[in-house]
Amino acid sequence: MFIAQKENFQAIFGKPVNTSFTPENIENNDFLFFDEEGNLRPAIEEFRKSHPVEVFRATLEMMIAESSAEIDTFEGGNLVVVYDISLRQGDKITYLDQQLLGPRVEGKLDKINGICARIGFTDFETFSRLGDCYAPGTARYVAEEAARQSEGVPVTIAQFKLKRI
Repeated sequence: MFIAQKENFQAIFGKPVNTSFTPENIENNDFLFFDEEGNLRPAIEEFRKSHPVEVFRATLEMMIAESSAEIDTFEGGNLVVVYDISLRQGDKITYLDQQLLGPRVEGKLDKINGICARIGFTDFETFSRLGDCYAPGTARYVAEEAARQSEGVPVTIAQFKLKRI
């Protein structure tokens, strides 16, 4: 995978699913990464043809919790909130958008209701602890608050370990 940076925002790109070859933002491709290093280099070259931005190779370990019991198994920090605002018609997804949210960072853009920010605006800052639903600034609090305010949009927590290479 690779990170593309333009001005104040960074996005992580992975395997194309909606196009034949152009890499896609992982928030819009269901978090699909490149299978092999050999596929990554041509993808970066293709991406650079139409996007004059800085590009960095990276690795990402990400485990998305499928239940609240699984969330409790996450040790340490490196936590993000996965906010799924995809559009669906029955069982079919018509638009895929799963935003990754982290803590607000002073001086950075994209505050969401004052409690968090999309991690692409904060240099991929993650929550340092799980906390509980009453502890502002923790992953569980932001997940609970996002779920409450969105009235039914799926929200969960993931461990997120990104490394630039």
